[in-house]
Amino acid sequence: MLTAPGDFSSAVETQVGENIYTDPVTHKKVLRTAGRTVFGPDGLEFSAGQQWFIDLFENGDTSVLDGVCAALS
Repeated sequence: MLTAPGDFSSAVETQVGENIYTDPVTHKKVLRTAGRTVFGPDGLEFSAGQQWFIDLFENGDTSVLDGVCAALS
């Protein structure tokens, strides 16, 4: 959505949903994302739910990938 009509620099993007990643061998869930995020012109404005990519990229928490690493090893 453009908060100022015609001004693409005022774009706000809202994402809602769920993604579940499973180990192809064991079929166990290794990574899950569920919730709502809102990104504005200056970056992340709002986040709710389990959002591994925000924990990783905004907070630097690499432990969110432990399940994926274990599944790949």
